[in-house]
Amino acid sequence: MDSIIQNILVPTDFSKSSEKAYIVAANLAKTYGATVDFLHIIPTLKYFRESVNKMGIPFDMDEEFYPHAQRDAKHRMEQAAQDYLKEEHRGELYTAIEPRTAGAIAQFADKHSHDLIVVGERGAGETHWFRGSTTERLIRQAKVPVFAVDDSFQIESIKKILVPTDGSHLSLQALKMALPLAVTFKASIELFHVLELYGVSWDDVPRQPDQDEESHARVAILNQITTLLEKNGAFDGVSFAKKSETEPLSFGFSMGSDTVSVPCDLNVARGVSAHYEIEREAVDAADMVIMATHGHSGLAHLILGSTAEKVAQYVKKPVLTVRPEGLE
Repeated sequence: MDSIIQNILVPTDFSKSSEKAYIVAANLAKTYGATVDFLHIIPTLKYFRESVNKMGIPFDMDEEFYPHAQRDAKHRMEQAAQDYLKEEHRGELYTAIEPRTAGAIAQFADKHSHDLIVVGERGAGETHWFRGSTTERLIRQAKVPVFAVDDSFQIESIKKILVPTDGSHLSLQALKMALPLAVTFKASIELFHVLELYGVSWDDVPRQPDQDEESHARVAILNQITTLLEKNGAFDGVSFAKKSETEPLSFGFSMGSDTVSVPCDLNVARGVSAHYEIEREAVDAADMVIMATHGHSGLAHLILGSTAEKVAQYVKKPVLTVRPEGLE
């Protein structure tokens, strides 16, 4: 499996939380030989411009304010790159003047073919610049995985990565990011499925007479994993070891000429609300969450609307969201 992290984007507002994103991006760049680009969005000041014009103040936003803001931002990004990144990992420094921060970041990452967006949880002044409304919009709009880290994030503290799944191939595509990051963090993976009251049924997997619903779900998910790895080219180099439901589960992940074993648990829980159970499991048993933004829950609606967005908003752990392939 080739490295899927080669070009990282770090949007920054130069806050302390952004500095945490620099550190995480630098560690990932070192591990995968990636480059890191910085992006600073300067919001358009439409109402300020209109007020200045009405008052007749001789101040030109386009000629004076924006050029100054861009020069200042570039200088601060240059300093951040020098302080946090080795020279071979330093990419480009960008500024953009845009009315909508999240949309601008999403479009920029897609246009420049970034593999990962690493953002700080809080913005300048300790506001929820990313984790909150901007993060929600970024998750909705970004085709690129979004990794939100908070001020307390420490790479060495990541020992277990929670990967929620509804059992669909779409939701299981989160493994594309979970596996290499588990290797990076020397962590294990927990696949976590919630049996909701009106959740998905497993009609394509025969249920044995003496098999309870939890065991039936585990068998079905194991079958889905096997099929996904066999048919999805993005998982070339990934092997899967699981001979029976009671045996330990592990993945083999190729990195160069070496194959690294990633231990994995598959847990199934009952609950009325998937996002509530995921939040509770994240708090009790995991150090970060990696999940897909889409899947099939109930009548094939988006996980995004019902689960992933809420998890990203409320879980006080690092959260990385992945948009599955094949979605418009």
